[in-house]
Amino acid sequence: QTGQTLKALTEKTTHAVASAADKVKKATENMKGRQNAIEIEAQMEAKARSTRAPAQIAELHRSWVSQLTAKEGSVVGKGGGAERDMSFKEMLLQSRAIEITIETIASDPALRRAYADPPAADDKASPVACLYELLAKTLAAHFPASSWSEVLRSSLSSDAISESHIGWLVAVFSSMKMDWQEHALYAERKDLALKAEYLKQEVKQLEAHSEDASADAADERHRRRVAASTELLQT
Repeated sequence: QTGQTLKALTEKTTHAVASAADKVKKATENMKGRQNAIEIEAQMEAKARSTRAPAQIAELHRSWVSQLTAKEGSVVGKGGGAERDMSFKEMLLQSRAIEITIETIASDPALRRAYADPPAADDKASPVACLYELLAKTLAAHFPASSWSEVLRSSLSSDAISESHIGWLVAVFSSMKMDWQEHALYAERKDLALKAEYLKQEVKQLEAHSEDASADAADERHRRRVAASTELLQT
């Protein structure tokens, strides 16, 4: 009796230790992931801060747009406190890299002149066109281009602009950026919807072929149908 009790206690203790170790491991991984995300954001901001020539700024904006366009941004790191990968778009939105480039442009007279006028409709490659495309992909949808482009044009058209005006301009565009967390939730809902539709189609196909099948094949299809249905309910 005592031996069985001791054995049971040992098993429970071993399980508890293993469970605690697993939790510590996951917490450590999440912490490392968050540190990685912070490092990437810092790198983005440092790159934006050190980029000051018109051609370099245009190339930086072009590279960001390219990464945003690639399946809504390639995966670049782990989010804090969540076991999911963060996309490039989420990282860019969470950082201040875009604001830094706007501040750089507004602070330099030559850059202001280069970016003052909105791009022509067929302009896809000029520095100002790259900036406008970047803003179109990162500002919230309820802020139409007609509104923020006028704010940008009127501010950059000034021969002289005060630091307070620059700060105001940066704050305006910062407030218009998409919420990165809302974007992440939208992306997750979209993925779940696609997964649910795929599982529905799989269940329908398995049901359609369930009649004309051998016993073994029928059992396998039944198992797959149950698994797909269960996964669908959990989606």
